[in-house]
Amino acid sequence: VGELELESLTKSYKATNPLNRDTDWDSIQAFCDQLNNDLEGPQLATRLLAHKIQSPQEWEAMQALVVLETCMKSCGERFHSEVGKFRFLNELIKVVSPKYLGSRAPEPVKKKVLELIYSWTLGLPDEAKIADAYEMLKKHGIVKQDPVLPADKLLLLPPPRPKNAIFEDEEKSKTLTRLLNSTQPEDLKAANKLIQEMVQEDQKRAEKLSKRVNAIQDVNESVSLLTQLLEDYDRTTNPQSNAELIQDLYQHCEKMRPTLFRLASDTEDNDEALGEILQANDSLTQVINLYRQQVKGEVVNGNNSANTQRLTGDSVALLDLSGLDTSPPSPEFPTPTDSLNAPSQEMGISLLDDELMSLGKSSKTSATSMLCVLIVGNFNNMTDTQQHYSTFYVVPLSIFRDKPPFKPTLRDLQNKSGTNPSLIPAFSPEHPVALLGDRLLDSSPVHTVIPPIEMTLTDVFVPLESIKPSSLLPVTVFDSHSLRVLFHFARDSLPSLADVLVVIISMLSSAPVPVSNILFQAFVPDTMRVKLQPPSETELPAFNPILPPAAITQILLLANPHKEKVQLQYKLNFTLGEEDHDERGVVAQFPPSDTWGNL
Repeated sequence: VGELELESLTKSYKATNPLNRDTDWDSIQAFCDQLNNDLEGPQLATRLLAHKIQSPQEWEAMQALVVLETCMKSCGERFHSEVGKFRFLNELIKVVSPKYLGSRAPEPVKKKVLELIYSWTLGLPDEAKIADAYEMLKKHGIVKQDPVLPADKLLLLPPPRPKNAIFEDEEKSKTLTRLLNSTQPEDLKAANKLIQEMVQEDQKRAEKLSKRVNAIQDVNESVSLLTQLLEDYDRTTNPQSNAELIQDLYQHCEKMRPTLFRLASDTEDNDEALGEILQANDSLTQVINLYRQQVKGEVVNGNNSANTQRLTGDSVALLDLSGLDTSPPSPEFPTPTDSLNAPSQEMGISLLDDELMSLGKSSKTSATSMLCVLIVGNFNNMTDTQQHYSTFYVVPLSIFRDKPPFKPTLRDLQNKSGTNPSLIPAFSPEHPVALLGDRLLDSSPVHTVIPPIEMTLTDVFVPLESIKPSSLLPVTVFDSHSLRVLFHFARDSLPSLADVLVVIISMLSSAPVPVSNILFQAFVPDTMRVKLQPPSETELPAFNPILPPAAITQILLLANPHKEKVQLQYKLNFTLGEEDHDERGVVAQFPPSDTWGNL
């Protein structure tokens, strides 16, 4: 023990001695002076105080809190910075958390700890981690409501934040000025209406900003806490209380991902805000990967925390969070009929990462080895006209022995690059596939007016993260029974396939019951080709107004070499609660074919 530590130990003991009848202000002041005079004073002081605050003796712990409060008021930024680190904040959290010492810590001590943390959130706005820790306590129900603090317990409050300017739109401001300078009653009415619209827009902007800031703050707080806990995690020696807290934080991180997806969808026109969301999601990616390695011992990108294992055909390939998780492959390549009868397999595709990366932040994408097989057939109950349209069935990817495809993380996608991302179709020569022109045996004849074209999309796969959305508004394809299906059009076409339109299908539910067995199928004339890649999911949970809505994403490729007007027929099957639905319709609101690839 060094000389400084011995001196600090002595003074901290005097200031917090449980035999003291009253608060020893002289010893407290001496402790503060020692803290200010030494370079390592703040680090040593927080370590000593954390130990004293966790004392089972109420009077000793309360004296330590008084020392801490005094130091915060008189020891300056160096001490504030040390207190504002999760290393120290975690020790305070242990005192109030029932999973640690909260069940046996005295109530006055816990109350004082919460009051101090709350006062720091008000007086030290630059110490973001303090606010993060306090918000986490509120979210976990440890803080029911903000404590009422006397005036002498408050640090200096930050100045109020300036309000956002309402009249940011230059065109609207000019129009408003012209209308207000007019003497016509109609112009004055129009000016009043315009002012109301501008105020409403500003309110919506402020609400979006608040939601985004709070969500990102929540993510950063959870990621930081979980990271620190995982750094010292040991499955063999870690206490049960730590394991439970780590599990709770991990689950909370997983739940934050849909929130980031919705925020990203709302901020596509704001590169700076989108960058913050991408960074937050990248932090989630890293900490969840770390959790899977440290706690579950899983393989992530070829590494695990235990002994490295050799993946076999029976292993589950776990990729990073942008991730695709393939199912165990079957021993042999099944027939098309077997594939049609096979049950649906959970794809494990991360909708959030794919959607975030599709918003235009990717700089490089590599071809993925994932293979999708589509089998062409007919519905027996189709009319003669409908029999001109090709039906496609998605075969589960589990039938292949593909190696885990590489999927870039959001951090990779944020790296700057001089080249623009492109849509890269992936090809896999490892297995035979059903050609687009082949049909399943069918007793009914097929009437063909125009000979089928030679183009095939069978071996083409477009990773969602490589898609950049166009500026076109989405087309509502289906909106009934609380289920909504939208078509979003990609900005670029496929390399060397300029006649192929890439469409992102989004499915959302506002139903109070789950929607399951969702299957979307597309039909086009014989002069065109269509391909549906596997959907991200086949079920949507019951709508919860408190949680962000879940969504299903699916990629549709449409080849139109003759540049004809597109009329795509679709068939949508789903189960709403216990009721099965079979819906059909036509989509004609496609962009002109000569603009494909430059939308």
